[in-house]
Amino acid sequence: MTKPTPPCCTNYSGAWDASNAEAFLRRAAALRQPLAGVGFGNEVGGEHAIEAHLPASEYAAGLARVRQLLHALWPPPHTPLLLGPNALWDPVWFRELLRAAPWLAVLSYHLYPLGAGNGTAHDVASKVLRADFLDKLKPIAAGVAAAHTSLASAGTSVWVPELGGAYNSGRPKVTDSF
Repeated sequence: MTKPTPPCCTNYSGAWDASNAEAFLRRAAALRQPLAGVGFGNEVGGEHAIEAHLPASEYAAGLARVRQLLHALWPPPHTPLLLGPNALWDPVWFRELLRAAPWLAVLSYHLYPLGAGNGTAHDVASKVLRADFLDKLKPIAAGVAAAHTSLASAGTSVWVPELGGAYNSGRPKVTDSF
């Protein structure tokens, strides 16, 4: 079942149109801009994707296109790192992605253990004080730790470019305080 697209947002369907990204990267290369890395997409894959729920194979095809551009525009040893998918942790989807793109240099994911943070301040605060909630995080932490170890041994770096207690800005005086 797919979620209806809100009127504010774009409907993601079909193959990725790389024309804007390609024009941007070509311009950066023409200006001799050194890029350390390029992230591809933001929360477009896996169970917790925002609007688009791309299959890992479709996302990997877009990654391959960006990789090809980066290598063409910044030949080694100056090729920027390619990061992706910048999504919430979904072990099944990530495993499928790495099968489709085993050359991915940096696997990046987002981590928000409190979830949306859109309950009341009391509800959000009570989560961090409840052992039953914290116990639910142990399997996630164990899975992420195992993936880090496995990927590091395979030569893939693992980055967490977004990390916080809660997404959706959390709750004032709860997720923004000690």
